[in-house]
Amino acid sequence: MKRTLKILTAGTVLAGALALSVNSCDISLDTKGESLPGSIRVHFNSACLPSSSKAEPVCLPDTNDFILSIKDSGGRLIYGGSYGAAPSEILADPGTYTICVESCEFGEPQFDCPQYGDTEIVVVKSGQVSSVTLFCTQQNCGVRLRFAPEFVSAYPSSSLFVKSSTGRLLYGYSEKRFAYFLPGSISLVLSESQGERTLYTRTLSPQDMLS
Repeated sequence: MKRTLKILTAGTVLAGALALSVNSCDISLDTKGESLPGSIRVHFNSACLPSSSKAEPVCLPDTNDFILSIKDSGGRLIYGGSYGAAPSEILADPGTYTICVESCEFGEPQFDCPQYGDTEIVVVKSGQVSSVTLFCTQQNCGVRLRFAPEFVSAYPSSSLFVKSSTGRLLYGYSEKRFAYFLPGSISLVLSESQGERTLYTRTLSPQDMLS
């Protein structure tokens, strides 16, 4: 009888210790004792970006069309698609996630194609909602050329290119648009009948807009 009583008492102490341990860790558990998934809520800080000059702030394109991707710490994609099509809360197991958003895909140089985006890290806890605020800024850089009449007269039949490591664009004398590139070394190249020569090279960072 005494032996049975001792076994029951030990079991009671063990159960109490387990209950105390679970409560002290603040972990949400389901009825089977397993951790519950959490969720991620994503929103933008503002629809407009502050300007570095006295000009009006630059307004973002429609954020519903932005490309949103959410990956876990192992690189597995748990959401990929437009921000507007994403659910208000995206279910995710407890862990660390990388949130990336871009206004458009950008690689090779393009005219009139600013790219805005942001990348944030969020930790999801069991049974909790983790909110992420995206502060989008311009990710690429731009170049616009203005030609003096003397230059046009000196090279009337020559071609001018603006190039980077990912490609180049023909920049005609009548062109008025910005040519956008990934950040890095940007060169101005003059193409003549006898060959090509580099007139100017500049290293640009994200958000740099060079005229």
